[in-house]
This record gives sequence, structure tokens and C-alpha cells, in this order.
Amino acid sequence: MNIIQPYHEQDHEGGLVWIKKGKSFAFDDIVFYKDKGKKSFEEVAAQIDLIITGPHSTAAIPRELEPFMSQDFSQRKQYDFSDVSTFPIGRKWAELDERVVFIEDPHPRLIFDQNRPRPSDAAAQLTEAFARLAAQTKEKPASMSGVDAIRPVTFGGAEVLKTPAGAEDIQQLTHIILEVAESGSFFYAKTRDQVIETVFEKKGIRLATLDLDNISLKDFNSACMLNIHSLHDTMNTKIMPDGAVTVERPPADQMPLLVSLANRGGVRGELRYSSKGALPDLDTLSMPAAELRKIAASYAACFEIPAEKLEETIWLNRPYFGGLEVQLAGDRVRKLSARGQVLHQTGDLLSLHVAAFQSEFLREAMMGAKATVQIKTPGVDWPEIDEEHVDQFTRKCAAAHDMLRVWNRM
Repeated sequence: MNIIQPYHEQDHEGGLVWIKKGKSFAFDDIVFYKDKGKKSFEEVAAQIDLIITGPHSTAAIPRELEPFMSQDFSQRKQYDFSDVSTFPIGRKWAELDERVVFIEDPHPRLIFDQNRPRPSDAAAQLTEAFARLAAQTKEKPASMSGVDAIRPVTFGGAEVLKTPAGAEDIQQLTHIILEVAESGSFFYAKTRDQVIETVFEKKGIRLATLDLDNISLKDFNSACMLNIHSLHDTMNTKIMPDGAVTVERPPADQMPLLVSLANRGGVRGELRYSSKGALPDLDTLSMPAAELRKIAASYAACFEIPAEKLEETIWLNRPYFGGLEVQLAGDRVRKLSARGQVLHQTGDLLSLHVAAFQSEFLREAMMGAKATVQIKTPGVDWPEIDEEHVDQFTRKCAAAHDMLRVWNRM
């Protein structure tokens, strides 16, 4: 698998990777499942128990934005500013496991960050972002908090978009971003929600007619469960101006050696409490603590993590509690769970249990050692996908969730 998709183009090595001008994404462009091309999604939806979303899984930029892009923005900086290591994992996972569907956001967070609320006035938000950048100093870098649904700089402060000449430029830029987002970023969000609803409805229909006398424990648990998994990656280092990704993150932002799992809870996955009163609905658990801990245990087993290494390898809700996508998914699953009681043909009641969580994998673990060495040296390019490493890594992830199908609901 090459990192350049059929609808991508790159003018020269190390240059920015573009989405071809005028590209409008369809369901089959961004949704992946094992029998795709042989069966419709509606035909396979009932067997799915794991919906994987990739909200930051691409880096390619719509060619329509080319006039607005910084001349200093290289492919290395472009790909570092994404979770691009997740898309080959997500696609491979769906290819390997008939119970998995992967939905890939085809646009980068430059167009719209799925972990930020959609702004009511995107032009005003961009205006404020550029104003903060103009006022920043070396001692006090600008904060993008609250104005980064469309982000003009990377998390390391590298310029992504050129500073507009004035209000007219910002209006033009915003118009183009919102126009392309309708068939990319915003389409992803609609498709993600459509997939969740379709799987839930089809599983409910199937649950009512399960042959309870001739079904394995794994298949029964799979029929009764639906997990929504927001898939991310990040590094413990940030990028230098010369392209070397070597600047250590502050201790509070450091990642474990494999993965941080999040359900908006505390370090044991349990509900956090506030001294200011009840938590908002979006801050309540998206998945019960015991289930999140079982996911952690299954990853530890399938990645063969020794007991003495567990403390530094897998964390819960540290350094991230779970972004807006998992918060919204948590709100959605609470409503779905309330509709999850199914009357079986025998007269018994069966429950369809729905939950959501976020994984933030260490990018070095996802990419593999060879690719990691390459991006830690100065340069403007990005490594080719190590297909052997992707296959091995994904098989371990798939095995972990297959293990959960046996004992997650016990």
C-alpha cells in the first residue's frame, strides 16, 4: 500500500500531497469492510461489532487551497500534523476482520478538526486565530484554544496557511474551506453517524432471531455488543524547522510505549468527579470502566507486554481523556443503549450493549522502527508504509478484540 491514494497527487518528492481539484468523496471512498465490492454495507452491517473511525487519518490537502498555503510547509510537516499512520492500520483491520468497519476522514484537520465544535462563524474564528498569531512573541506563543476548528499553524507552531492580506482574503479562504468540506470533512461526519445507526438497527433485527441453541459464546457476545473506536496516533517528539521530529514533549504530554485508551474517565477508567458540581453530559463515561480495563488487558496479552512493563506501556485517560468525537459518540451510545432492549423470538429480552472509546497509539509503535529513524533525521519527505509492520501490528490489534468477544461481556 502506497501512502499516495489514487485521488492524491504530488508535484515533486518532499512537496505537499494534494487531493485532486474538484474531488467529491462518496460512501465507498471512505468506508472499508471485508466484503466490500462483493456485498453492500447493509448486507454486512448486522455482523459488525467494532466501528473504527479515523478522524485525523489523512494529511492530503484539497488542491483548491494551494494559493493559501505557506511556502515553508513540507510533506514532512504536513504528515506530522496528522494521524496518518492510522489509515493503513484501519484499512488492514477491516480487511482482516469481518466484524469491523473503518470510516476514514478524507480531509486533514486543516479543513476541519473533528475533535473541535463546528464554528458558527468560521471566518470570525479564523480572523481571531490570525490576530493571536500576529500578537505572539517568542516568550509567549499564541494559544489556538477555542479558535482551532480550522487550524492555520501546527501544534509546534509551524505556519500552515499564509497570513491573509485582509478581511477579503479570509472570506475567500473560508468560503473555499467550507465548500470542499461539504464533500469531505462534513461528509465524513454524516457518514460516520449513518454507519453507526445502520449497524445498530441491523444488529437489533438480527438479535431478535438468533439461534440461541446453536451459537458460540464468541458469536453471542459479538451479536450483543457494539463498540465505537476513535483511532489516533501521536509522537513523544515534535518537529524541528529542519524536519527532524526530535523535540521532546513536556512530561505532562508524554505518551506510553504503546497506547493510551480513553473513555473520559480517570486513570482506572472510572468516573471523574468535579468539585464544581455534576460533570456535563459529554464528560460522563463513554464506556464502563471495567470494559476499558479489559481492552487494556487484551492489548497487553496480544502485544505480549511483560508484567513489569505494563505501567509504562498502556495508560487509561492519560495524557488524553478522549476528544470531542468520543464525547459525542458517548452521548450517542447512551441514547442507543436506551433503545437496545430486543424481544427475542423465544419471548426473552436480549440487550444490545453499545459503548465508545478512544485509542491514542504511540506513532513510533504504529509506524515501525525503520520509518521512525527516517523522520527523526532532517528532511522534507515522509516514509513509505512498512506493509509487513502494518500487517503484524494490525493482527495483534485484531486478536485483542477477538479475545474481547469471548470474555468482554462476561
